[in-house]
Amino acid sequence: MRRHGDVREAPGAPQGISGIVSQSVGDFQCCPVTGQTYPLSVPVHIVRGRVPFAAETPQLDELDLVITVHSDDDGRFGVGLAPGTYTAFAEIDGALYLNCFDETWPPTYFCWQDVAPGHFIEIDINDSSHSTA
Repeated sequence: MRRHGDVREAPGAPQGISGIVSQSVGDFQCCPVTGQTYPLSVPVHIVRGRVPFAAETPQLDELDLVITVHSDDDGRFGVGLAPGTYTAFAEIDGALYLNCFDETWPPTYFCWQDVAPGHFIEIDINDSSHSTA
């Protein structure tokens, strides 16, 4: 099993979620792209199930929190989990952040992860609120 950032395993859990949290800052429009992307060392909250999309990100106390881990200086995190469905939010500047939604329009859910036995899922959480695209 890969270990990145602050990894906490559920006993006997050879599966879970790992990934990178980053922030993009500046201009990402063409010719030339002058923006930069930086790793973020922040709390990452793993909640059980799919979280309905809303214009306002939910509050942590409204969700079924499983565990909170912290991404390292390179933005990496990882956590062993029992098989199941989870949603991962980064906490940036005191608010939950996830700019990933399902493919319906309008969106129905924030992106969720189905963790299967024996598999780690790799995700990226990128805060693009300080950039132009």
